[in-house]
Amino acid sequence: MDKNSKKYRYIDEESLLKDSFQLAVNIYESGFKPDFIVAIWRGGATVGIYVQECLQALGVQTDHIAIRTSYQGMEKYEATMTNPQTIRVHGL
Repeated sequence: MDKNSKKYRYIDEESLLKDSFQLAVNIYESGFKPDFIVAIWRGGATVGIYVQECLQALGVQTDHIAIRTSYQGMEKYEATMTNPQTIRVHGL
């Protein structure tokens, strides 16, 4: 496989929910009680919501936000990665 090729694994909504709840249970069982959860918008916001909801059901009160970056398209992706100070983060 080409080193620049990306390999994706697609999961269904039920698997995403179960994995997110399992992550929350793992966090809870570790003894860590987060006050705040920060989720990354592109793919992480749903997980952040599920984790927060599960922790709440387990009695851990948390707050959460999703942050995102500006996306200018694939043609500018490499330039952005080689010059990270141009990345704009929103939501903090």
